Amino acid sequence: MSAPSYAVIVLAGGRSRRMGGADKLELSLGSRTLLGGCLASVREAFPQAVIAVAGPERPSALTLRTPPSPPIPAAAGGPVPLRLPIPRRPAARQDTQQSAPPPGTPAHSTSPHSAPHDAQPHSTQPHDTRPHGTGRGASDHPALDTGAAPHAGGLSVPGTNAPSRSASGQMRKSDSPQVRWCREEPAGGGPAPGIAAGVGALTDEIPALDAVLVCAGDMPRAGEALAAVASALGQAPLEIDAVLASDGERWQPLCAAWRPESLARALRLAGAPLAGRPVRALLDHARIQAVPVAPELLADIDTPGDYAAHRVRRR
Repeated sequence: MSAPSYAVIVLAGGRSRRMGGADKLELSLGSRTLLGGCLASVREAFPQAVIAVAGPERPSALTLRTPPSPPIPAAAGGPVPLRLPIPRRPAARQDTQQSAPPPGTPAHSTSPHSAPHDAQPHSTQPHDTRPHGTGRGASDHPALDTGAAPHAGGLSVPGTNAPSRSASGQMRKSDSPQVRWCREEPAGGGPAPGIAAGVGALTDEIPALDAVLVCAGDMPRAGEALAAVASALGQAPLEIDAVLASDGERWQPLCAAWRPESLARALRLAGAPLAGRPVRALLDHARIQAVPVAPELLADIDTPGDYAAHRVRRR
């Protein structure tokens, strides 16, 4: 029996309003950006999955080099106790006059060197009720170095400049063989248009997929959370269209596993335009269940406080 086949849509087209305008997906978390960490988590959980990133291209998400973090503004009501990493200032050179060494004496030099420092899914009976509340709202959401075998359908192959296709028909170059960049219409239109763009970018793969997984790009542990909903969908009755994660209080529609044909149908029935509409516009046309997932796996980064708390947990 062959392993299930997945594709993942990562929503990365938000405006980071609660971060005061800074692009939170470019913030540094360890050796990656926030978006890069999300994609690395997804790739670890689903090594063979094609990933469609719905949002502006962020090449920094495809590298281990951590770019400088954008400045984090103070939250309304007062400053946030957020300490960002401060690069060490190199020691000032002291150019002093020295007497020349005697002839035949080898010159000596010293230069100091400093080295840089470098959930399991919960099994439970699925719910049969409709979601109460929309969980995550409009997406402020965020890309991945991989050596997996390339797929057909517009994916860039290492060593070539083959472009990848966006849902709008634009050709988007990617340096990673299984990452496609697409853009929601209109740009910044929210998660529902982002999901539609991701589905459009996966047109060639959808007929052969067992599930399309959806997550937000600001979830550092998205891969672990998606593994829970993907497993639950595989065990759910065939009449179930999608499985959502639940943190025990709310359902999380931006951490979900969809049957491919069900997602396409929900998008079609939701109708256009999708801009500004919540993901519930799709859920209204689907039969859904929820599976509990540990809250720490569903944690996202929306505010300076979230970012500071996550950096503390990583230490």
